[in-house]
Amino acid sequence: MSRKTKSPTAEQYTNLQAAYDYFNEVLFDKTLADCIITLRSHGKRTLGLFHAEQWQHGADTCHEIALSPAHLRRPVRDVFGTLVHEMCHLWQQDHGKPSRSGYHNREWGTKMKEVGLHPSHTGEPGGKEVGQQMTHYIVEGGPFDVAVDAMPDSVLLPWVGVEPVEKEKKSSNKVKYHCPTCDVTAWGKGGILLLCGNCEEELEAQE
Repeated sequence: MSRKTKSPTAEQYTNLQAAYDYFNEVLFDKTLADCIITLRSHGKRTLGLFHAEQWQHGADTCHEIALSPAHLRRPVRDVFGTLVHEMCHLWQQDHGKPSRSGYHNREWGTKMKEVGLHPSHTGEPGGKEVGQQMTHYIVEGGPFDVAVDAMPDSVLLPWVGVEPVEKEKKSSNKVKYHCPTCDVTAWGKGGILLLCGNCEEELEAQE
């Protein structure tokens, strides 16, 4: 279906679901339950989050995987590496023994290595493999690396977050003044008269 006949929401989330289903099949043997995948910002450094039993429909609940829109501008391998990272949390929630919220333990790390992502708090070889703040690096030639090479174009995400435009900082018209006698300093508008409260000398403007 062309973009003209498919809304951006449907287009983006259809592909997100397709990516989840693809990795669930090739890396997790279809053992992961369906979840709700969302796109929402949660800090500049956070790439994605897993929330257990975050959604409810009647008596049923399901997990959530949240990805940061700003980080969808990264290379495809990195974007889907984050998705699979969170899928490992979902696997552990249903099939293992997760630790406290947000903590990455050895069981989770073992699953990560099994699917071809090596846990590291620095994102580089040699980093700590367990902890509260944890990322990973892709194992070259590992299952995830091979899966990304073989993935169909239909799971690629068509939409990415727009680069934020930084506002120009307003130039300050304040001037620093200092007392030539006792080195007291003060800030004020240029061209004003300021007197030192200690020695009653006129403060001089500094360039």
